[in-house]
Amino acid sequence: MPAASPAGQPGLLAASLLLCASLLLCARLPGRALAEEPPTPMEQARTAALRDLRRDVRAWAQGPWALQRKADLLRALAALQSLGGVGAAQVAIEALHAEDADVRDRAAQLVDSVRDPSLVLALAALLEHKALRHDVDLRLRIARSLGAQALPGCLAPLALLVQDEEPPVVAEACKAMLGLRDAPIALRREPVRRMVERYDTTWNLMNSVRPEDRLASRQAFTQWDGWHQPMREALRALTRQPWSDAGQWRRWWNDHKKDREWKAPAGGAGAPPP
Repeated sequence: MPAASPAGQPGLLAASLLLCASLLLCARLPGRALAEEPPTPMEQARTAALRDLRRDVRAWAQGPWALQRKADLLRALAALQSLGGVGAAQVAIEALHAEDADVRDRAAQLVDSVRDPSLVLALAALLEHKALRHDVDLRLRIARSLGAQALPGCLAPLALLVQDEEPPVVAEACKAMLGLRDAPIALRREPVRRMVERYDTTWNLMNSVRPEDRLASRQAFTQWDGWHQPMREALRALTRQPWSDAGQWRRWWNDHKKDREWKAPAGGAGAPPP
C-alpha cells in the first residue's frame, strides 16, 4: 500500500513547529537587553529592505504569473544574498514556492548557508502548504535543507518525510538524519519508530506469497530499491545498532523502544562506525 503523505500527519508537524519555536525563543533570550536599545539607522534600513523584499518575493513566487517573474525573483535573491543573515534566509524560503529550478537553487543555496531554528520552522511549515503537497521537487529540497540545518528540531519534519510515497524523497530524508545521531533520544525515537515500521512492513509485503498482494508486492519492490540502503544507515546512525535485515530491526525495536538511551552492542562487535 502507498505510504502516508506528509500532509496527513498534522500532530507531528505541530509538535515540530512548537519545538522549533521553543528553540528559537531560547536562542534569542540572551540578547533581550540589547533588543531594548533603539535600532541604528543601518539596522532600520536593513529591516525595511527585508520587509520590502519579503512582500515582493511572496507576491512574485506565489502569484499566477510566477514563471514570468523569474528575473525579478533572481534579482531579489541576489539582493538577499548581499544582505545575508537569518532574515534574508527566511525571505528566501518564500521563493521556494516558485516552480522554477534556477530560482529554487538560488533560494536553497541561501537558506542552506545559515543555520537557525526559525528556518527549520519555516521549512517544516512548507510541508503543510496546500498548493505544494504534491510537489515532489520541493519535498526533496526541503529534505536536503533540513539536512544542511542539522539541528535537533529537524527530526520531526524528517520523520514525516520518511513516510513519503516517493522513494527519492524518503532516501533524501534518511540521508539528512545522518548528522543527527547525537540529538536527544526523545527526538530520535519517533523517526526511528517510523523507519522500523516502514522497513519491516515493506520487506514483508515484498516477500508475500498471497495472490491478493501481487500488485502491492511489486510496488513494495520499487519502494525498497529506492530507499532501503539510506534508511538502514539512518537507523544505524540514530540507534547505534548494527542490524541489517527487517526482522532484526523489528525485534530490537520491540525490546528497546522505551530505553532511556540506546547503546552500541557490548564490545562494539558489528557496530556501525561512529
